[in-house]
Amino acid sequence: MNNSNFRRERIILNAMQLFMSKGYLDTKLIEIAEVSGIPLYIVLDLFENKFEFFQECIRFAKSINNSVISFSVLIEENRELIKEFEETCKCQKEYIHTGLNPFIPISFI
Repeated sequence: MNNSNFRRERIILNAMQLFMSKGYLDTKLIEIAEVSGIPLYIVLDLFENKFEFFQECIRFAKSINNSVISFSVLIEENRELIKEFEETCKCQKEYIHTGLNPFIPISFI
C-alpha cells in the first residue's frame, strides 16, 4: 500500500469514528481534518462534499466486512492444514538449533 492510500484510509477511518460517535449531521469536515492531523483542503481534494465522504466510508466499511468474511471462509476451508501447521510448530519446540545440524532433538544432546 502506498503512502497516499494509507493516508486516505486513515482519514476514512477517522471519519467513520466521528460519524458513528456524533452522527452524520453533527460531524463537520473540519473536525475530520483536525482528527486526521491534516489541513481541510486535503479533505476537500479527496472528497467534494460530506455526503460523498460518507458514501466512501460506507463503501470502505463494506470492503472491510467482505475481507473479514473472505478471510473467515479461507480459515474454515483450511482448518485441517492450520491444525497440522500448529502441531508442527509445537514439535519444533522440542528441537534446538546447532551449528552442524539445524534441528537436533534435545534428547540426543
